[in-house]
Order: sequence, then structure tokens, then C-alpha cells
Amino acid sequence: MPTGQDLVESARAALAILDALIAQAQASQDAAVGNDVDKWDQVLTPLQNERSKLAAAIIQVDMTAPAMQEAIDGLSNQANRLTSIAAQMTDVTKSLNKLADALDATGKIIGMLGH
Repeated sequence: MPTGQDLVESARAALAILDALIAQAQASQDAAVGNDVDKWDQVLTPLQNERSKLAAAIIQVDMTAPAMQEAIDGLSNQANRLTSIAAQMTDVTKSLNKLADALDATGKIIGMLGH
């Protein structure tokens, strides 16, 4: 039977995906010129805010969650979704277009942690 620690580990895996996405966006912003620099801020700021929320939710996760397996399965599905979304965020326009999907996936992960 899955434990609260399993749930936390799954959430941390999703956090690592989000960290990689933020690092990719930061590197793209660093290489950008002109108006694209400001556009990358529109990608980075919401991702960084969601990352903070997810990290806080992991710290406060309810280790006695009654539907632990369901939560772990849901986390896995959303982490896979986040990975797929991140792969599509290859330039500022695509990143802005996929930002809502990335934030939605992260929000669902936070919700599964009970927050």
C-alpha cells in the first residue's frame, strides 16, 4: 500500500520537471533579445509562482490521505502531462501558448496534495 512518503516522492518528481522547465525558460530568456526578454518574464513569473506553491504543498502534504493510490496515480499522470507540455515549450511564443496547460497541470498536482 502506498504511503505518504510515496506521495511526496511523486510530487518531488513533478517539482523536478517544473524546475527543469523554469531553467529552460531562464536560459532562453538569457539568450533572448529585444521584446522577447520581456515575453519570457510572462512565462517565468507564473511558473516560478506555481513552483513555490507546489514546494509549499509538498512540505504540508497530509500523510494520512485516504485515497493514497489514487493520489499517486493522479500525480504520475499530471507529471507525465507536465513533461509533455515542457517538451513543446521551445520558444517564447510556444511557451506563452502552453503556459496555461503547464500551470493547470501543476495546480492539479497541488490539489492532489490536499491544498
